[in-house]
Amino acid sequence: MELNYTERLIRFNSSEKYKKEMEFLFDLIKPREGQRILDYGCGTGTLINFIKEKCNVEISGFDVQYLGTGEIPDWYINNLSDSYDTVYFMHSLAHIVDAESVLEKVKKYLKVSGKIVVITPNRMWDIEMKPLSKNYNPDTTVVKHFTPEELEVFFTDSGFKIELSGQFGKLLNGYNERIFLVATL
Repeated sequence: MELNYTERLIRFNSSEKYKKEMEFLFDLIKPREGQRILDYGCGTGTLINFIKEKCNVEISGFDVQYLGTGEIPDWYINNLSDSYDTVYFMHSLAHIVDAESVLEKVKKYLKVSGKIVVITPNRMWDIEMKPLSKNYNPDTTVVKHFTPEELEVFFTDSGFKIELSGQFGKLLNGYNERIFLVATL
C-alpha cells in the first residue's frame, strides 16, 4: 500500500535521521526566550513542537496548507503579518516553485537584526546517489535541489550576508546529504 504525502511526511518526521536534523537546526537557530520565530513550510509542525518543548519562544508555522492530522493548531498561520527574529526553512525551500519571490516576501517580515536558517537536500548528493542505488527514491515533490554554492548565491543575490554555511549528514564521495545556511540582511 502506497502512503500519501502526509503519511510519508509523518513517517519521515518520526525517524532518527529527522530527529538529528531537528537538533542540528535548533543549534543553528539558537532560540532565546521571547524571540519570534517562523517555520516557513511547516508541514505537520513536528519541528515547531520540538522547539516549543525546549524553550519559551513565540513560534508560528506557515504552509500552503496544514499537513497535520486533526484540528489545526494555534501556531499555524495561513498568511504572514508579523515580524520575526528568525525564519527557517527545514526541507521546505526545495519544494517552492518560485523561491525568489517567496524569499523577497519573507524579507519584509524579518526584523532588521533577524536571520534566516535553511536546511535542504544537497543536489550533489542526489547526483552521486542515483547511479549507486537502485533503491534510491528521491522525493518527487522537490522542484529545486541546490548545491552548496548555488544556495549561497541564491541568498547573496537576494541581499543577504552569509553567516555560516556547510554540509552535514551522510557522506558519499565527498558530499553530505544535506546543506545548511545561516544568513542575515
